[in-house]
Amino acid sequence: MNWIILIGVFAAVALIGLAAKKFGKRPPDPSIEEITKLIADFIEGKGGPYDWDDFVTLPLQNPDREKIRKECFEIYHNYPSKKKTEWCSEEGMQQLRKLYAQLSKPA
Repeated sequence: MNWIILIGVFAAVALIGLAAKKFGKRPPDPSIEEITKLIADFIEGKGGPYDWDDFVTLPLQNPDREKIRKECFEIYHNYPSKKKTEWCSEEGMQQLRKLYAQLSKPA
């Protein structure tokens, strides 16, 4: 009887370990091209409902991409909208357009 309980405990631990490996992994950072498209989609009102929020709130591992993410996030704070339905003011959108233009330039 004890061996059945012991097998059950080991099985539970193994399942928890597998779930942690599967769900605990962080997705890879988006490429510069993906970030550029994400900014363009946001400016144009396209993209998924949480794409922009996920991008600006989840830190990235790559320092260059993290710098871009932070710049986008700071626009929200530096150019707040007076309307609750908008993420930032028109000045903030202009800043996003400038950033998009910089990222879109060929290297």
